[in-house]
Amino acid sequence: MRGKDISFYKRIKQYILGSIIELVFDTKIASFRGGRNRVLRLLFTLLRRAPKSVPASHVPSLKGGSIALVLDPVTIRRLARGMYSHFLPDRNFWLLDISRPLPDLLAKLKEWNPDGLVTRWMPKVTDALIELGLPTALTGGYVRASNVVCVGMDHAAIGAAAAEYFLSLGLRTFAFYGKDAAYSKSRQESFIARLKVAGHSCHLYRESDQEWETYMEHLRRSDEPLEQWLRDLPKPVGIFATHDPMAWHVVQICRGIGLGVPEQVAVLGTNDDDVFCNLANPPLSSVSIPWDRIGGELALALERLMAHRKTKRKPAAPPAAIPIPPGPVVARQSSNLLAVDNPILLKALRFIQEHLSDSLTVKDLLRVVPMSRRRLEVEFRRCLGRTPKDEILRMRIENAKRLLAQTDLQMPLVAERSGFAYTERFSTVFKRKTGTTPTAYRREHRLRA
Repeated sequence: MRGKDISFYKRIKQYILGSIIELVFDTKIASFRGGRNRVLRLLFTLLRRAPKSVPASHVPSLKGGSIALVLDPVTIRRLARGMYSHFLPDRNFWLLDISRPLPDLLAKLKEWNPDGLVTRWMPKVTDALIELGLPTALTGGYVRASNVVCVGMDHAAIGAAAAEYFLSLGLRTFAFYGKDAAYSKSRQESFIARLKVAGHSCHLYRESDQEWETYMEHLRRSDEPLEQWLRDLPKPVGIFATHDPMAWHVVQICRGIGLGVPEQVAVLGTNDDDVFCNLANPPLSSVSIPWDRIGGELALALERLMAHRKTKRKPAAPPAAIPIPPGPVVARQSSNLLAVDNPILLKALRFIQEHLSDSLTVKDLLRVVPMSRRRLEVEFRRCLGRTPKDEILRMRIENAKRLLAQTDLQMPLVAERSGFAYTERFSTVFKRKTGTTPTAYRREHRLRA
C-alpha cells in the first residue's frame, strides 16, 4: 500500500510541477521581469514541502493555502502572468482542466478542498462549481452570488473600438459576424451603435446555436450560408468577427471563394491570439485584450474573498462585474486597407503612416500631393470626416496607444516615435484626446508590477 501511496502522490506532484515548469520556460513568462524567479520559488517550495508519502485518498493542504485553477490550457496561459504576480507569495496552486468530465472535476475539488477557485464560464460547469461554496473568481461570464466575483472584458468597449478602427480606414460598408452568446451580442450592439452615430448601417450574420466546443475546434468546417452572405455583401466591406477563430474562418472562406482580403473584405477579430492571428493568411488584425490585467484583477478579487472568509467577516454585496477595457487594435494585413476612392488622398494617408515619428505638418503633405490646401481639406472631410491635421493627430495618438500597451519604452521615446518633440506636449495632447494620461493608460493596459 505504501508503494501505491507514493505513486499516487508522484502523479499529482508531476502534474503540478510539470505545469509550473512549462510556465517557467514559456517565452512570455521568461520575458517578464521577476516572473521566472517567482515561479521558481513556488516550485522549490512545493518540492521542499512534499511529504515522503500520503494516503492515496488525500492531497495535503499546504501552509500558504491552496487555490484551484480550473481552466483550459489557452486561458491559463493568457492569465498566468497577471495572476501569479498578484496572489500572495505563499499560495499553492492546483491545476485542473475544465474540460474534464463534470463528475470527475467535482470529485477532485471535493477531495482536495482548496481555499479558493479561479475558473472561466462554461455552460453547466460554472453553476456546479459555484455550488461548492468556495470563494470563486470567475472570468468570461457573470454569476451573482456571495462567494463569486466576476472579472472580464468590457464587451461594449470592444465593439466600439472595432467600429472606430474601421471608420478610421474610410470604409462605408460594415458587417458583424457573431454568435448567440451574451458577450457577442454586447459587442454587436456597441459596434452597430457607434456606426449609427457616424451615419452607417451594419450587415449581420449570426452563427446558429452549437454545442459547446473547445477552442481549436473552430478551425474546421465549410459553411455555405456564410459563403453566400460574404458574396452578397457590398464591397469593400469591413467585417468585425466576435473573436479571432471566427475572423480566421472568414479569412479562410474568402480565400476559398476568391474574395480579396483586405482589398474587398477587411477582417478584424478580438483577443489578438498569436496562433490565429499569425497563422491566418493574410495575418489577422485584432482588438487586443489586456490579459495580464484581467489575471491580476482575478487574483486580487479572490484574495479579498478569501480574506473575508478567513476572518469570518461578511463580504460586501458582489459587484455587477469588474469590466476591463480592451487594448488597442493590433493592425495586420487582413485590414491593411485605406478605403478611399481618391488615389491622391490615398497617397497622402500612406505618407502620414510612414512618417508618424517625424514632425509632420499639413504643409509637408502638400509637398507630396498635387492638390491645394483647400481641396485637400475638402477631400479629407468627405472621405474621413476629419481634417488633415486631425488625421495626423489621430494616427499619432493611436500609435502612442500601441507603444504604451505593447512595449516598455520610456515616455520620451514613446513621444518621439509618435511625432511629439516634447514629452510634456505629448502628455497634454494625449490626455485631451483620450481623457487619461499616458502613464495611466499604460497602467490600465499592462500588468501592474
